[in-house]
Amino acid sequence: MFREAIAHRQCHVEVEPGIKTEIVGHSLRAKVILGKIDGDMRMGSKNSESITILQASMLVIISLALPIHVELVPYLLKTVGRDAWMVELVCIPLAIGIWFAIWYVARLCPARSPIERIPPWTLPLLVALADSYVVISLAQSLDSWESFIGVVFLPGVPPALVVISLVASCVWIARHGLKTIAVTVGFLLPFIVIFGVMNTVGTIPVKQYGLLFPLLEHGLSPFVRGVMLPLPIMGEFLMILFFYHFIQGKNALSLAPWMWTLGVLAMIAVGLVMGILAEYGPYEASHLRFPAFGGWRLLTFGEYIERLDYFALYQWTVGLAGRIMILLFITGQVIKNKKIYVPHMIGIAAIASILVLLPVDVHTKEWLRSQYYSIEGGMEVITFLLLGIGSWFQRSRPSGGIRLE
Repeated sequence: MFREAIAHRQCHVEVEPGIKTEIVGHSLRAKVILGKIDGDMRMGSKNSESITILQASMLVIISLALPIHVELVPYLLKTVGRDAWMVELVCIPLAIGIWFAIWYVARLCPARSPIERIPPWTLPLLVALADSYVVISLAQSLDSWESFIGVVFLPGVPPALVVISLVASCVWIARHGLKTIAVTVGFLLPFIVIFGVMNTVGTIPVKQYGLLFPLLEHGLSPFVRGVMLPLPIMGEFLMILFFYHFIQGKNALSLAPWMWTLGVLAMIAVGLVMGILAEYGPYEASHLRFPAFGGWRLLTFGEYIERLDYFALYQWTVGLAGRIMILLFITGQVIKNKKIYVPHMIGIAAIASILVLLPVDVHTKEWLRSQYYSIEGGMEVITFLLLGIGSWFQRSRPSGGIRLE
């Protein structure tokens, strides 16, 4: 800003309210305290991407509900069987603890994005972590969905056509920004909820909740292993750190809306597992390939409509689309050069699609699925430490301020 200082003099100049410039000898120290000026500057760049706290909550729900509701359940039922619903209950306080840790990191620098918190030399590491995490997560989710589509609905359609169609649609929406993603999710998510409630209520006559007991019939060892499975999915709350600064108003980090979000996810997790166990029993449920949608096979509508599982197709496809769009948006947040934002997004989506379409034998694919949660959890821990340490060292600086030495 300035090149020279007034020699052998000291003066204080009030440029505007909130800005104080000290000139001492031949050195210049400008300390900018974020006030109205910085807020105005930031609002100009964020207005086009601003979302409400409700929209942010819906983004988190649709992104996390898929791994909680669909991808995790088969492994959980095979690991702990009848005790799966109890595992979900025990994991609720753990999820709250993980969320509070992420919330604390966000509170250290409430108006700054993760990129502004970390030292510049760690940015390549964050980019590599984010890209690898998104590629692995997308590949896992796409593979499960493609298997479901190919087995149940479209056995004769080439997998490449199905996968590329969905991914291309998600990239096209995601490239328009967070607000477009939020509006799309806000329109589609209510129908997922309506169909889910219809399934839950409609299958009540065939449910036998006595099948949920006895508890711990195989001891504590399987139960403890089961508790470890959902932890990486809880770590996906990290996505909040990449877009909470786009939330309008002062309640972006308020506890009430996010506790409501956690409550919805808890009901989804516990309700699904209890429902599938009450419908099929622990043995049969653990052998279902897609237990999350087993209830649709038991549901009929009157005398003439005996198949309603196409609602499951809508639920899974829309949930996956929302997850893909949000993850692709996150990869764009770690890229400083916005000129490569869209090419970078397309590249990430293409790599994930290629991994899904590679010819891999069943046993290798099953082994890769079993290792997914360990890899995901390790990446989440490293990312959390990176952002947490960066925020800790930035906490003493004015939020969004500028310091010139």
